Amino acid sequence: MGVLIGILISIAALVYVFQKIDWTTFKQQLQSIPIWIFLSLFTICFIANAIRGVRYQFLLSLPYDVSLASIYIGLCFNNLLPLRMGEIARGLFVAHRLKISRTRSIATVILERAFDGATVVFMLGISAWMLDIHFLKNVLWLGILIFGGLLGIFCLSIWKEDSLKTLLSKWLPLCAIDILARVLMGFHSLRDFTKLAWILGLSLLTWAVDGSVFGLLIWYLGIPNPFWVGYLCCSVVALSILAPSAPGYVGVIQAAFVFCFTQLGLNASLGFSASVVIHATQFLLTTIIGLWVLFYSHEGMSFLKNVWIQKNAAETNSQL
Repeated sequence: MGVLIGILISIAALVYVFQKIDWTTFKQQLQSIPIWIFLSLFTICFIANAIRGVRYQFLLSLPYDVSLASIYIGLCFNNLLPLRMGEIARGLFVAHRLKISRTRSIATVILERAFDGATVVFMLGISAWMLDIHFLKNVLWLGILIFGGLLGIFCLSIWKEDSLKTLLSKWLPLCAIDILARVLMGFHSLRDFTKLAWILGLSLLTWAVDGSVFGLLIWYLGIPNPFWVGYLCCSVVALSILAPSAPGYVGVIQAAFVFCFTQLGLNASLGFSASVVIHATQFLLTTIIGLWVLFYSHEGMSFLKNVWIQKNAAETNSQL
């Protein structure tokens, strides 16, 4: 059902986009973009993901190569599978490589997404204020409430871990408390205020670099206030892909761009052109590297072998 809902959302997004664009303008804009812009976008995207790898080391102590590999595996699976299944694949990969519980590793991915959400909402608020988009300022408060509330709950739960376990043990079975303990282990980085400061700083840096990808292309297209428009589009795209969609976020990213350009009184076809270029850049970079990590690196091959063994074991047990 979730997959069907995602596909329907992508179809609805594409219908919205196709009603607002002119194909001739789109084709002309796409053909006018030089190769150096594409190479620059690839480079900046690579740098942003490299920073993500450093940040994940603060969330869960692990070697940098494993951290970076997990990020590309997660992004690759998100491109190829619906419902953000890459987040689960990434957690499973890290659990396999570090020999830790899957619950703990997936909890760190959830925590990372909470930091991403809070940072993106902050970026949305600043760009909406600079571009004077009033209704998005109201969305800002909702985002702060959601993502700020999540981070607050995570911090409170880890700072008061023993009290929380004692309280919940009165109502929950022992197995549930054990699962909770493993989840909270994924939040242990929040206990160290130095790590917390690094995570926050690297989150801001990651999304500042990510937003500059959008800003560079929009600058080349000759749009006023290119970097604020870029940060606005980046934050709206980041929030929109939280919704279920078809694999690769097809339609959703394009609709987010067209929506932003329409709200700013800009040419929707121009926004669609920008969305296709940036979507293709990010999709190709993360999918190619992710597949290489999976099928040609030692870490990826070991992970796939383990998944295959577990799959065969589960099928054997089901037949007994």
